[in-house]
Amino acid sequence: MAPSLGLYRQPSLTSDPIEVDPSNPGTILRVALGLESIINLPFAGWALFYPASFLGLLASNPSQITPVAEMASRYYGVTVLGMTAPMVFGVFNNRGAIESRPYSYLMLAGAEAGMLSTALWVIYGPGAASGFAPDAAWSLLKQIGPAFLWRLFVFLKKPQWFGRYKEAKRSL
Repeated sequence: MAPSLGLYRQPSLTSDPIEVDPSNPGTILRVALGLESIINLPFAGWALFYPASFLGLLASNPSQITPVAEMASRYYGVTVLGMTAPMVFGVFNNRGAIESRPYSYLMLAGAEAGMLSTALWVIYGPGAASGFAPDAAWSLLKQIGPAFLWRLFVFLKKPQWFGRYKEAKRSL
């Protein structure tokens, strides 16, 4: 027979009520995740539904916008939508959402690090020969760089901004 765990119960997403810790409610990151989610939706829709227009900003030559490139743009739009889902979930202050915020930020920081590395490679490597306009690569650095630095700042200096909860007092 398995040993008794006494009064301990494994917490689940529905087991015990929680209270948001008033000293660390996660408000700053909730607002940041909400704003970023709102910005991502039209951006993803543009890449998904109007790929030629979207790629026109990135390609060094319009003749490089092929059906394959348009399909890749659509996949990119779907990927952005998929990455937005955990961000939307992190806006709420419940048990699973509070715990998901660091993982969402880690996922986003990883994707941004990859995009920034690729943009730097385009700028300092093949340039326009890559098919990606160097001006677009610089624009990408300016747009994604601050978001990446923000995530590093939160991870390294302000982890309390992710928020915290405490178990609510249960009346017997």
